[in-house]
Amino acid sequence: MNNLSAATTAVSNQNQRQQRRAIIHVLPDEVALRVVCHASVIGGIIGSNGYVVSTLRRETGTKIHCESPVNGSDHWVVFIVGSTAVNKSFLLTDRVGGFAAGEHEGWVTCEVSAAQMALIRVLERSWAVLAAKDSGGVVEGDDKEAYCGILADRSQIGAVLGLGGKSVEWMRRNSGAMIRVLPPPSCVTDLLSRDHAQ
Repeated sequence: MNNLSAATTAVSNQNQRQQRRAIIHVLPDEVALRVVCHASVIGGIIGSNGYVVSTLRRETGTKIHCESPVNGSDHWVVFIVGSTAVNKSFLLTDRVGGFAAGEHEGWVTCEVSAAQMALIRVLERSWAVLAAKDSGGVVEGDDKEAYCGILADRSQIGAVLGLGGKSVEWMRRNSGAMIRVLPPPSCVTDLLSRDHAQ
């Protein structure tokens, strides 16, 4: 085979792989969540040879798939499919940094579903990668902010906002987060609900 033919075949195979999209089936009693992550952190979510994402899948019992960017976007979409049954829990605190073993003063136990747990773990990993890049692995101070982009189908965005914006206003008031509905990003065609929390 000559070099031109081999190069053409390689490009053709690459285009076919890019056109194939993973088919993720959502069963009854499951939910599909889509998170937008910048290309600079996706390697930290996937990990070497897929180790990190495989660990997240195993620990949360969910399907997690990282979709390559489209339309020249700098953002990837992370699909999370998991159970809606509330049968997992995690500890939540407003403190940042290391903790001594057994130190849980001021922590709150939150009951969540497998899908919610996977969402939290993916976002934690994304923010940890960003923190390591921005400050050499150290997150300090009370004024640090974290961002996340969550995609919602056009048919669901009304439920997020609520009648007259009351649902999103309730979320803002109770969480202290800034929540905005943005136009569709270049990586997808759905509306992007972006949370900005301090």
